[in-house]
Formats: sequence, structure tokens, C-alpha cells
Amino acid sequence: MNKRDAAEKIKDLNELTGAGLKVESIKNDEITLHGTFPADVLARIIDEIKAADSREGFLRAVLEGRFSEAEIQERAERYGFSAEKRYAALMIEQSKAGASATLLSEIFAGDGDNLIMPINDHSAIFIKELSGKKEKDMLNKTAESIVSTVNTELMEKVRVSYGRSVTGVAQIQESYLQAKLAMEVAGIFYTERYVISCDELGIGRLIAELPVSLCELFMDEICGEKKKFSLSDDELKMINSYFDRNLSLAETARDLYIHRNTLTYRIEKLQKKTGLDIRNFDDAVTLKIALMVDRYLEYKTANS
Repeated sequence: MNKRDAAEKIKDLNELTGAGLKVESIKNDEITLHGTFPADVLARIIDEIKAADSREGFLRAVLEGRFSEAEIQERAERYGFSAEKRYAALMIEQSKAGASATLLSEIFAGDGDNLIMPINDHSAIFIKELSGKKEKDMLNKTAESIVSTVNTELMEKVRVSYGRSVTGVAQIQESYLQAKLAMEVAGIFYTERYVISCDELGIGRLIAELPVSLCELFMDEICGEKKKFSLSDDELKMINSYFDRNLSLAETARDLYIHRNTLTYRIEKLQKKTGLDIRNFDDAVTLKIALMVDRYLEYKTANS
């Protein structure tokens, strides 16, 4: 690094921290500085360096993709991670992630290479070491245990998603991204579910990965100028029941406590309103997808 480049870096440092440093000289990439530096900023920088040089700091860097695979393998053993062990990522989402992370760390402390840490104000990540052949069963039971524990101990609702198992910590980012996608898709389409795997996303995964412009074009084709179906709560309840009962009129009528003829009449009214007859399989699929796409577009608008 030459003196000019160093001066630019120090200028940035001064602006960020309020320091008053100047470059006196550079020799063998060692910079001699003169000036002042705020003590509280220095303390924070030291704390950040200590946090980064830890098991949790290492794992955060892996999840964020800040290390190459070679760098991960080089550092993994130092932090107690094995290249041979199997791991998976579980994402925990609630109103206070820090509270659940602390509670669950106490419960799972000392259990293999498990590590639980907050990701932001609403989520935490749980890196779990796996053993045995029934890895998916183990992950599902762990997720259900987390939901039950947080509900019981903290009296809060929590959702847990998880990715596929991987070998070695170098691949854990892949499982983390799968769990993250599963959490997002569940939050849009499967809000009634509190445990969800990345392998259970169905049509929701497909829709969530489509460009917004393509979704809008689809809604234009299905709904015309209105761009969406304006359905009442009763109509949505009937539609959802009909889908949940595998398009069975008899089962849906029983579920809604109405006569089959009444259900038929309501479906015919829905057909006039939407142009789709859900007694026809193709129309039922079209309406199902349209409702999911509409929910996805609402989510994207609210989070843009």
C-alpha cells in the first residue's frame, strides 16, 4: 500500500470514527500514524475483533459467505468443527430472538457441536450436529421441541424452518439459505404451520422464486383489469375447505356444516364472479395458484 492509498483509508477511518489520524510513514505495509482516536470507539473495535475471533464469529462469517471453502477448512478445526460430521441449519423466528437463543443454548449446551445465536431482532439460527441415519426425523423432532419449549417457557409463538443436512461446516451456508427460504415461504403461504422443512414448500417455493413482473402478468391474464379477485371471507373459507378436502363436494359440505346443494349454489356464484369453476380440476388449480400469487404480490409490496 502506498502513502496515497493509506491516506485515503485513514480519511475514511476518521470520518467513520471521529478520529484525527494522519499518516506519517509506510514501511513493509506497516503504517505509522500520528493523531487522536476516541477511546470508546477503540473499545468497540476491540470488542468486534474479539467477537469475530470466536466460534460464533467464525460461524457468522461462514453463513454470510465471507470465507472461501479453503479458509473455512483451515479454521474449522480451531473452532471445534469437524470436516466429517453432519450438520444442518434451523431458523427460529419470533418477536424476541435473543430470548429464545439464550433459553435454547442452555437446554442444548454441551450437546455435540450445536450452536445457537441471534441473527437479528426477530430470528436466531441453530446449527445442529446430526448423527444416525434418520436425519430428517431428528431435525423435525428438534424443530418441534424448540416450538414447544419456547411456547411453554416464554409463552410466545415461534416458527422453525430447517434446511437439508450437509457434511462439514464448509457447506453449512447451503443449509442455512435453504432454512431461510423455507422461513420466508412459510411466512407468505403457510402461516398456520409452525414447523416447516425446505423440502415441503411445494408450489410456494416455485412462486416465491418467480419475478414479480411475471406474477403481475399472470394476474392480468386471470383477473383482467381488476388484477385480483375480490373474495369475501366466506368465499375464501369455502375455497380453502374445498382444496383441503381434495375437491370433494361431500366432504366440504360436511366441513362447512351446509347442505351439498347449498355448496353447489355457492360454487356456481363463485364461477360467475371469477370465471373459474373449481369443480373442474384445471380451473381449481388456476384459482389456487392465483390466490397464492396474489398473496405473494401483497407480501412483496409490503416488504419493498
